[in-house]
Amino acid sequence: MANTAVQLLGFLLCFLGLVGTLITTVLPHWRRTAHVGTNILTAVSYLKGLWMECVWHSTGIYQCQIYRSLLALPRDLQAARALMVVSCLLSGAACASAVVGMQCTRCAKGTPAKRACAAEEAPTRAPPRAAAAPAGAPAPAYRPPDAYKDNRAPSAVSASHSGYRLNDYV
Repeated sequence: MANTAVQLLGFLLCFLGLVGTLITTVLPHWRRTAHVGTNILTAVSYLKGLWMECVWHSTGIYQCQIYRSLLALPRDLQAARALMVVSCLLSGAACASAVVGMQCTRCAKGTPAKRACAAEEAPTRAPPRAAAAPAGAPAPAYRPPDAYKDNRAPSAVSASHSGYRLNDYV
């Protein structure tokens, strides 16, 4: 139970990191400058982000303009854009692998793919060992367990309801 709680806490932190990264990437509040004229009514605040530039006037007008050209941007802004996009992709991949790797999810349960994706607990008991055969002896023939032989419930109109089973004759 404590292991599941730690996994859920890790996923929650991963998801909060993803949301924070996405919000930080989209918002235009990366650089703020303000200009106040001779009158308080002419105050202007400039907001620059990775994708757009916004102007807020003291009269309540808020205008944004998306950058038109990628090549016209300074190199530091281009680098910040690229790093934030990579950060968003890595955060998304981390959340996806956290979901797959948690014990409380049923995605790929008990398969080698889930063990490879996340550290799953090892089984508590070891599988039974086969008896060692002498060297040169042929391997025993495979015989499925009786539980798998006929695992359907017979219906009232089927041939197996009357006691006839095809597996007994094949």
